[in-house]
Amino acid sequence: MASDAPPHPAAGRRRFLRYLDPSQHPRIALAVILLGVYGASLRQPFMVDDYRNLRMFRAYDAGRSAQLDLYEFAYDRSTIAAERRAGFLPWWVRDELRFRFFRPLAEWSLWLDWKLFGDHPLGFRFVNLALYYIAVCLLPGFYGRFAEPPVARWAAFLFGVAGSHAATVIFPAARCDLLALIAGILAAHAMAAFLARGRPLWLIGALACLAAGVCSKESAVPLALMPIPIFVALRTAAAATVPRAGRRAIVASVCCIALILGFVGWYVTNGYGSNSSMMLDPAGATADYLLRAPFRALLLLSSWLLLMNPIILYFRETFQPLLIVYGVIGAAALLLVVRKFRRQHRGDRSVAGMALWVLMFLPLFGCNPADSRILMLPSVGLSFLAARWIAGNFIAGRNVALPVLLFLVGSFAGTGVTIGSIEMLERVTRSQYDAAVAAFGRPVERGDYVFVVNIPVAMWALWAQDRLNEHRGNGDLRIAALTDVAGPHIRRVGPSMLRISAGDEAILSSFVGRMGSVRGAVPDENWVADSDEYTVRPVRVENGRIREIEVRFRRPIDSEHYRFIELSFSGEARVVPVSEFRVEPASTTSTHQASK
Repeated sequence: MASDAPPHPAAGRRRFLRYLDPSQHPRIALAVILLGVYGASLRQPFMVDDYRNLRMFRAYDAGRSAQLDLYEFAYDRSTIAAERRAGFLPWWVRDELRFRFFRPLAEWSLWLDWKLFGDHPLGFRFVNLALYYIAVCLLPGFYGRFAEPPVARWAAFLFGVAGSHAATVIFPAARCDLLALIAGILAAHAMAAFLARGRPLWLIGALACLAAGVCSKESAVPLALMPIPIFVALRTAAAATVPRAGRRAIVASVCCIALILGFVGWYVTNGYGSNSSMMLDPAGATADYLLRAPFRALLLLSSWLLLMNPIILYFRETFQPLLIVYGVIGAAALLLVVRKFRRQHRGDRSVAGMALWVLMFLPLFGCNPADSRILMLPSVGLSFLAARWIAGNFIAGRNVALPVLLFLVGSFAGTGVTIGSIEMLERVTRSQYDAAVAAFGRPVERGDYVFVVNIPVAMWALWAQDRLNEHRGNGDLRIAALTDVAGPHIRRVGPSMLRISAGDEAILSSFVGRMGSVRGAVPDENWVADSDEYTVRPVRVENGRIREIEVRFRRPIDSEHYRFIELSFSGEARVVPVSEFRVEPASTTSTHQASK
């Protein structure tokens, strides 16, 4: 009799997999896990862009600004010049730089936070974590349309603990990524329902969610192609095999692409986008984009396996050769995983669909520096593939040590390292600001300036004046970075001028230097960058790279109102006495000084 037949070997393994389900109550389990992973970050202060946002909130609330401009960092020549002279932008940011993004939903979400919580970061961080939790809770329902419940829950669980998401979740200014994620998942839900059932309201809902996604962040633009991977994945479900499902996918694709093309056309026409030298231009410099984009995409995909954000290797020029090593190791790891995965899951349409989901983001990967934060939406596909790998190995009785190590243990470790590193960076920066203030040996007065002669940690130079103002609560002290290199050589030329040579790195070769440089603009000796207290001019340029600059100050270098600070990789800040600057013979004094 059938009841006397021995159970199929896979039956026991499936029961074992069920025991490994995160919980019979996955939403509660996810809440506990996310609080355990991210709870410590709730006590952290604001970070980097958040400090600029506080300034923009106050200006808008007081009527000094007609719009929030939280994501329009540089778009108007007069505004850029004014912010540079006020110390909010470093001297190397040219008037023609453009860093302008259309993200109204993210802006107004942060504005609401500020009205509710004021200057307290806890509220902002809690909202970010709550939004992430909502996104993770939406995922099992989407995955469940084409996968069994344990796999769907495992995929959501792996997404929730993914180390590449940590910086976004704890960074209030990254609200745009979280809103785009929620909108994208809702759009995918509605699209899957339309493809399976054919009701027009589902298509309208998917288009509305897609519009909300691109109005939160441009990273949602590739979702114009989402009907294709969703249709492929749904072919594993009976609902997607009904007649006209393929026609619906075609209709949905046409509608989504038309919506996105209209948005992109409006976006470009109204001057949004970036001309930073770190951003590639697919339309204006297509050959350069096609040459460089594949390697950036490789770095990003590799970061899912190597569990290290490759953006770190962009920070310093001396680090950048390691990008090649990272890419080679990543390519080898990806090839091994893809080969193994294809052998085990050949013919699995859900796997094919989620692989296509990841691939549709590849063109976007090439536009930006390889920062794993860009993986938030692509991780919807990557997390499913990881969960299918783990579940498939369990069911087949194969070893699960490698995928569990990569996507569970490694992700937990990566998240912890990211949270700890950012907390340490902000703590060290605050201590350096304290050292800068203490260098005067008296209360700070209006007109006091601290000049930082080097930048060993690239993130230090981002919104330094805003961060100082918030930390010290006194806008009288001004702070400015004279270079972006770690170890410059400084010489004194006359009473009010310094010459600074690059040392081992070219000036403006770091991440912050290149992000603030205009694509295609080659520096020369005729470029003079002005601030209110000093001007900078390149005096030695080799092959388009600045090797030496002159900095002319409005007052004598040994003025009581000036202090020079040298930073170290360990986080210390040392006051550099003017007497340490080697005096250059008067005969070499530049004509730039004489002309002044």
